[in-house]
Amino acid sequence: MTTHELTNANPALQEEIARRKQVEEALRRQTEYMAALHSTTLGLISRLDLKDLLQNIVVRAGQLLGAPHGFMYLLAPGGEELERKVGVGVFNVDRVPHLKPGEGLSGKVWQTGRPLVVNDYDAWSGRPTANVCVFADRQVDRSPTGSGVVARIALQHAAGLIPLGVERTFASVVGSTFTGKAVAATRVGDRPAVIVEVGGRSYYTGEATFSLEDDDPLPAFLIR
Repeated sequence: MTTHELTNANPALQEEIARRKQVEEALRRQTEYMAALHSTTLGLISRLDLKDLLQNIVVRAGQLLGAPHGFMYLLAPGGEELERKVGVGVFNVDRVPHLKPGEGLSGKVWQTGRPLVVNDYDAWSGRPTANVCVFADRQVDRSPTGSGVVARIALQHAAGLIPLGVERTFASVVGSTFTGKAVAATRVGDRPAVIVEVGGRSYYTGEATFSLEDDDPLPAFLIR
């Protein structure tokens, strides 16, 4: 074979090699898929512990997708929230044990009944972000707090990060979540502002009453 013939044959050879690699990769993934189905079927037949079975499903699904991290939520008794069952990789720590419809990625999928692909989770608008409220004697609130959510939404809207009507989710240090969205633009004096709608679950724990008399020389109830 002449040099000219080798030069002409080289692109065709490279194309054939690439095609064979694609076929080999497809066969490899198909083999992994069948192995995952086989393992799951054996687990169902042998009646493994539910958590062990779900863990195996998540691990196998991650292997098929080339993802070492994953988790699974199931519908909790009563049907009003999702309950975190297993997590692998970075999700092995149970930070958000329960989700309401529309909360986070899993809550969105549950709410819409449709699969959801997020290419950049860090930039995804539905990702819960932390909000910590420290009050009184350096105590931390167990919720993201309505005032904290309102402030975060107002700041993000003022910075041009979110338009009106776009909902954000905020999580506390214990994993409870509040949602917030700017529903209307307004003004406070000569300053632009927004009206924020806050959503979430809170619990009544008590009440307190403070008063200040007109002739009280100290306009505070505590001096440190």
